Amino acid sequence: MTAHRHHLDAAVATRYASGELPEPDSWQVERHVEGCGACAARVSAAARASTAGPTLAAVRSALLAEVAGLSPARQETAPPVPVRPPGRWTRLRWTAGPALRGPRLPAVAGVCLVALVLAHGGAFPQARTALLLPS
Repeated sequence: MTAHRHHLDAAVATRYASGELPEPDSWQVERHVEGCGACAARVSAAARASTAGPTLAAVRSALLAEVAGLSPARQETAPPVPVRPPGRWTRLRWTAGPALRGPRLPAVAGVCLVALVLAHGGAFPQARTALLLPS
């Protein structure tokens, strides 16, 4: 963990929590808070003390209740439908990539067919000249 030489003071934490800090300074604060637990706690305390504090507390408690399974909305929902794993052909199609999905496969097959006709058209004496004639 990197040692920080400068920590946030209460005024900067309050301005950051209220959204009043300029964007470049906000980026520096975010980068610093990612690695400094003391400053993260200071910003968190400033956010809780702001006007958004009660709303953040309500969202936090609702989220924790939902995760813990204590929410009545969670108990009323139907059990999730089991998802069937993809079959062999589906996995093969996705593994092969975009060449086999959508209209590309018929286009590739058509180009291959035209190439075969042109390559083996020499058996017919006028085949190559007929392809080169203007329509």
